[in-house]
Amino acid sequence: EHASVPLAVALQKAGATGGLSFAVLASLPAINSASIALVAQLAGLRAALQVLLMIWLCGISLSYIADFANAEVVQVGHSHDGLPQWFVYISKPLMGVIASLSVWRLSSFGTATRAT
Repeated sequence: EHASVPLAVALQKAGATGGLSFAVLASLPAINSASIALVAQLAGLRAALQVLLMIWLCGISLSYIADFANAEVVQVGHSHDGLPQWFVYISKPLMGVIASLSVWRLSSFGTATRAT
């Protein structure tokens, strides 16, 4: 999902229309292997293919509508610019501590329940 914005901007810089870039932004997050696999598992392969077809048709329609409206896709900034520097530095060690505590907690609860 996060890769769709740079892809849309790159497409437009490469000469694609704003409509195509907008269609990529609107439809690409819906087309991923996890969501399609879930639809296929719950509703069957035929339903998953129908969902893919409808997403594709909606993307094509959005492309023409956005081209008609002269839409342009502009990347405003980079996602890391809004975070304070101290937050960027402390995030990884903090998440490591939280993950370690979670594993320790699960392992200690697992041994306590097995003993009883």
